[in-house]
Amino acid sequence: MPYKNSRNLFQIDPLSVSLNALEKGLTNIFKDIKVITDNNVTLYDVMYNIMYKNGRLYVVDTLEYGINKTSYENNRACIDNEIMLFLVDDYFDYFVKDNLLLNEMYMDYNVSSLEFLKECENDLKDRFEELDDIAYYNQKKILKSFQNNKVALRNFYGSTGYGYDDAGKEVLNKIFAEVFDAESAVVSPLITCGTHALNLALSAVLRPNDLLLSITGDPYDTVVDCIKGEQGKDIGSLKDFGVKYEQIELKDNKIDEDLALAKIKELSPKMVYMQRSRGYGWRKPISIDDFADIISKIRQIDKDCFIFVDNCYGEFVEEREPSRGMALSSWFIMK
Repeated sequence: MPYKNSRNLFQIDPLSVSLNALEKGLTNIFKDIKVITDNNVTLYDVMYNIMYKNGRLYVVDTLEYGINKTSYENNRACIDNEIMLFLVDDYFDYFVKDNLLLNEMYMDYNVSSLEFLKECENDLKDRFEELDDIAYYNQKKILKSFQNNKVALRNFYGSTGYGYDDAGKEVLNKIFAEVFDAESAVVSPLITCGTHALNLALSAVLRPNDLLLSITGDPYDTVVDCIKGEQGKDIGSLKDFGVKYEQIELKDNKIDEDLALAKIKELSPKMVYMQRSRGYGWRKPISIDDFADIISKIRQIDKDCFIFVDNCYGEFVEEREPSRGMALSSWFIMK
């Protein structure tokens, strides 16, 4: 049976499902519903019985069928309820709640999930086009960097020894530096995760009695241990090595510039730490414009302060990167 290699729709990461593919799947399954309705087959509650794979939808539990005369709309509604629940709870959520028309469509029993999906796509059309433009711009930027650094077949060959004269590694570092508008870059498979990358950067700069000041509130949960050592002593945290730490909370989901600048002027921290993404919190990410603004103001107060930006999950989502004016940025590129 085809559903053997499929997965339950509610077990799938919604962001991995193409809306175009889901639209085609719904179009096909509605044709099937028309056929079974014409043959007096009734669908009942199909919650958690909808399977999905590569744009195909399947209803797999035969206990949810009956031989009774019913309407196409009633049969279709069994599918609609689950598809719309999947879309709103997992995909569009706040977008639908903030949109009067979509909210009304979501609550209307007579609106099919296919109509609802198409209206969502229509409302997002401008945003999708904007994202496509950003992706195209960044793709051109990367290809241009390949050309500028004369990437050739030799750069993809393996090497032996300790990495001396490793042409592939050298050109990779140069490409990343150029693409992210930095003076230099270190790219290595030996950096195993984002927390590892962040800890390396922090440990490279900070020394005993130095002050690290975060102006975007709490860092990632895993980075908190690297800094504050809340899991205990002697775990290799910055606190274990005498590095001091303070933080300033966000104000209305933005950097509290007045308080941050006052603290920097008062405390003269060795490093100012900023986290771009929301991490595991609910705040909005910090924009490039907001970074550029605060960085320029920090530089007016202390031109020698190390400004560090955790750019995890932030690369290539805009046409610019938060590199100008800061000393260090770090992230994990597998994601």
